[in-house]
Amino acid sequence: LDGEALVHPDDLNAARTTVARGEAPAEPTSLRFRRKDGQYRWMAATSRPVTDPDGNLTSRIDSLRDIHEEVLAREALAASEGLLRAVLDSSGDTAIRVGLDGRIEFVNQRAVEISGIPAEEWIGSTFEEMGYPAELAQSWDVQRRHVFSTGQRVTFEFEIDNAEGHRWYET
Repeated sequence: LDGEALVHPDDLNAARTTVARGEAPAEPTSLRFRRKDGQYRWMAATSRPVTDPDGNLTSRIDSLRDIHEEVLAREALAASEGLLRAVLDSSGDTAIRVGLDGRIEFVNQRAVEISGIPAEEWIGSTFEEMGYPAELAQSWDVQRRHVFSTGQRVTFEFEIDNAEGHRWYET
């Protein structure tokens, strides 16, 4: 591999794999390369083989695109989301995020505990698909649509049976 000394030691195997592929990869490989000042930066690396008419490798076309800020932003977002999840999971209140399409995108540990339903089963489902009474699921859907269409918060109460018995909730 040309320029191997510039690749971060932890990324050498990925760099070698990128170059060794017999065909152009669908997605670039994220690697850290050392700059002149000794600092490493994240780059999107691709290596496309060039062959002669008989299919023999004659050369490669390598390219690098600086994605350092993108990688750092993704890492910061992941850390922030991890912290938010830890806070929400330690809450005594349920927290459920529902998308524009009415499908559940997140539930905290408290929602899992009182429903008895694993988090994986919530994600991607609607409340009706989760087995909640149709009237209640429809009421939640009306509230969700109102919030998304107006940007205004709504507060409403409902009653339901769960693992803790018959309960009233304010949402």
